[in-house]
Amino acid sequence: MLRPFSVFFRRLFRRWNAVLALVFAAALAAEMFALHLFDTTEHRLGDLYMVRHADEYHADPDIVIVDIDDYSMQAMKDAAGLWPWPREIHADLLEGVQEFGPRAVVFDITFTEPDIRRPKSDARFSEVLAGLSNVYLPATWLQNTRDAGAYSVDKFPLRELAPAFGVATPGAANASASLQLPHAVSRSAWQLGLINRADDHDGVLRRYRLRTDVNNWQLPSVPARVAKDLGATLPQGKEFTMRWPAQPHMHVPYSELYKALYERGPDATPEERQKLRDTVQGKVLIIGVSTASAFDHHRTPLAADYPGVDVLAVALDNLKNARAVQPVPMLVPLVFGWLLLGGIAYYFSRRTNPLSIGALLIVTTVVALFAADNAIRSDVLVPLA
Repeated sequence: MLRPFSVFFRRLFRRWNAVLALVFAAALAAEMFALHLFDTTEHRLGDLYMVRHADEYHADPDIVIVDIDDYSMQAMKDAAGLWPWPREIHADLLEGVQEFGPRAVVFDITFTEPDIRRPKSDARFSEVLAGLSNVYLPATWLQNTRDAGAYSVDKFPLRELAPAFGVATPGAANASASLQLPHAVSRSAWQLGLINRADDHDGVLRRYRLRTDVNNWQLPSVPARVAKDLGATLPQGKEFTMRWPAQPHMHVPYSELYKALYERGPDATPEERQKLRDTVQGKVLIIGVSTASAFDHHRTPLAADYPGVDVLAVALDNLKNARAVQPVPMLVPLVFGWLLLGGIAYYFSRRTNPLSIGALLIVTTVVALFAADNAIRSDVLVPLA
């Protein structure tokens, strides 16, 4: 007499398993493609992978940071005075390094405002830049003009800036944008890229932009512009996740390089000239400020105060050497999650011991984490959270 009830409840139990599995499958799809409630957890898990495998990524020795550090600020006082230095100091450095043939020189210094007290200094800097085709300057796109701070900002027709940014495909004909541009330098000498950040919601810098869509004009970032000019093939999309080396790129104090080129240059010994050649020849020089007073430090997976010039070097290294982290297609973790949910529903419908199901889930989780951790070695990011 109880048999019909037993059959009824067994069938109902199986249907509820299927319904719950479908509900969770829909929730998984909604989370991955719309809600992103677990993004921070996913990012922190990815940070652990980056830290664990940072020692396996060796910074490109052909990318050298010419560091305006606290030591250089002090050592350059007699020659340049207090910061910001006259721009002719940078002109001297550029002229000196060109003798040794760097592949590129990248400034991570904004030259937004002309030096009204020393216009001849700006003019000399512009003159030197105009004669060089391998020097790049930064610009910043201001989505909100309040981001400009104390600087004056005007809107510029993007069509007029296309040659400076190296943009071959035009956007909207009458488009304009608010940009911080290097007005201290003659426009004819501009080779520009954007340095806008791509911080995540938790304030950690994990990604760098390849290009920014500004009124349908695709303006390249500095690393993307330089890497492309060096012959690198850029990843698809508008941004990429960075792979971080445990040891930073080679740092050369600005003051030491300046004095070796400009002050000791004529009297340099063969050994000193060979050292300069080893430091500069065939290298990409990135000139930037790492002092705390520059307020250009960022939270990254590796450190809470990573200098901005080092971030730029890592981004360029990733693109130059095809080391940018590629996320797997979202369909892969989605299908994996659906299969896992389907397996759980199946085993519950067979009235499998819940402890056995829990043990199977633990093993599956450990295997998935191990696979995702090892995928970073191939510059692949597998989302699991």
